[in-house]
Amino acid sequence: MMEMIVSLAIIALMTGFFVLRFTDSREEKLLTAPSRDLRLLGLRALRLATAYREDYTLVFRPGGVAMVHGRGLLPSGPDPAAGMEKNVGIPGGVTLLLKHPGEAKWHAPDEDGEPWFFRPGGLCEPIEVKLAAGEAFIELVFDPLTARADETSYFP
Repeated sequence: MMEMIVSLAIIALMTGFFVLRFTDSREEKLLTAPSRDLRLLGLRALRLATAYREDYTLVFRPGGVAMVHGRGLLPSGPDPAAGMEKNVGIPGGVTLLLKHPGEAKWHAPDEDGEPWFFRPGGLCEPIEVKLAAGEAFIELVFDPLTARADETSYFP
């Protein structure tokens, strides 16, 4: 009888552990795709700016990030997607936060959009991006010379 109680207790503990791990993997999956797409979009913008010797801009908005040819914010008017090259959507339940060099606190981008410029000379502005869902987060620190991101992540 005692062996059966111990066996049931071990099974209950293992089941609880696997249920918690499954919940964490959902948050991780939710954050991984936009993080990957944002990394690739930054590299693409720098590559295009360097190759075509023209400015490119990534515009951060609460619902996503769009790449725009030229310097500026997203176009307005009847067709707001007219000047966009590519778009990365931020899924529901994920918060997008930004931090520029010298800033102490994270802030959400404005509804109008917050630009990140890529110059034809092969440089971009340094920026940090945080994607958060619940207690889990991924922080991306972009290098101004290569637009490559160092990643810090936490999945409780």
